[in-house]
Amino acid sequence: MMSLWDALRMNMMISYQELVRTFLNRTTPVNIFK
Repeated sequence: MMSLWDALRMNMMISYQELVRTFLNRTTPVNIFK
């Protein structure tokens, strides 16, 4: 069972990844995370 901190940290990591992904997609034509 995950603690609240684990869920929060994982959610933050996913949000950060999405931010980087959209930023890279906007600046470069190649999506590195694919």
